[in-house]
Amino acid sequence: MVAAHYSGMRQHAFGKGKGIKGHDLCIADLCAKCHSKFDQYKVSNFDSQYMRDIDQSEQFLFLVIKTLIRRVDDEVIKL
Repeated sequence: MVAAHYSGMRQHAFGKGKGIKGHDLCIADLCAKCHSKFDQYKVSNFDSQYMRDIDQSEQFLFLVIKTLIRRVDDEVIKL
């Protein structure tokens, strides 16, 4: 697993900038193959580019939340 930083439609709201990754809490644990697919924007199959962007962003945010829940459950992140 690798930690993939969120790169969706709202990435700049989490600190992403040119040459700067977003906040370290906005990551999803992905395998190398899935990380590559997200980086290359090859996750969604919608016809419209706008819908592909929304779908990919939504899928990534879902994975970020799942990662955070898993890390809290495993006590990697303590509340």
